[in-house]
Amino acid sequence: MVVIKKGDTSPAIQETLAAAGDLEGASAIFAMRNAAGVIIIEADAEITSVNDKTISYQWNEGETDTVGKYQAEFRITYADGLVETFPKIDFIMIYIEDNIITDNGEDEDSY
Repeated sequence: MVVIKKGDTSPAIQETLAAAGDLEGASAIFAMRNAAGVIIIEADAEITSVNDKTISYQWNEGETDTVGKYQAEFRITYADGLVETFPKIDFIMIYIEDNIITDNGEDEDSY
C-alpha cells in the first residue's frame, strides 16, 4: 500500500520484483486506475536495479491532485519480448490523502 498526500510528487513508488526474470535490457510501464476503472496514468517506469530487481515510478505534477483510492501495477517487457505484470496477485493499492496546506501556502479551512 502506498499513501501520498494530494499534490505531492515524492516519494516515488518503488517495488521489488522478487519473482521477475532477468531485467537486463527490459523496459517497464506503470499504470494506475481510479475507483471507476478509468486508467489515469500509463507511463514509462524506471528499472532502478537489475540485480536487486527493483523498479520505480516518479510522480509527475498533477498526477496526485485528486484525493481517492487507486489500483496500480507495473508491466515488464523483457529483452526477448515476453511480458509480465506485477504484482502477481491483486494490485498496488494507492491512497491519495487530502492535505491541510493549499498550493498558496494557506490552510484549506480559514478560521
